[in-house]
Amino acid sequence: MPRRRCAGRDAAILAGRTTPALDRAQRCATTTRDRQLVALAAARLGGDAELLDALARDHLADYPDHELAAWIADPAATEERA
Repeated sequence: MPRRRCAGRDAAILAGRTTPALDRAQRCATTTRDRQLVALAAARLGGDAELLDALARDHLADYPDHELAAWIADPAATEERA
């Protein structure tokens, strides 16, 4: 069975960063909500704030109760600790 291509993989490529965890999440994402969450994570890890903001706004408009997506999109919640 060929590997399906979806938004999470595309976002990781656009963000210029992919990881084994993102690849695994993309393969496991079966719903639009899940694929959008993978895209959010890829944008966050890739450091693309504009893409992250746009993806988060779209995702949270459709799924306003998705706390994990809101947390990923919140710069204060995911800052790296020095």
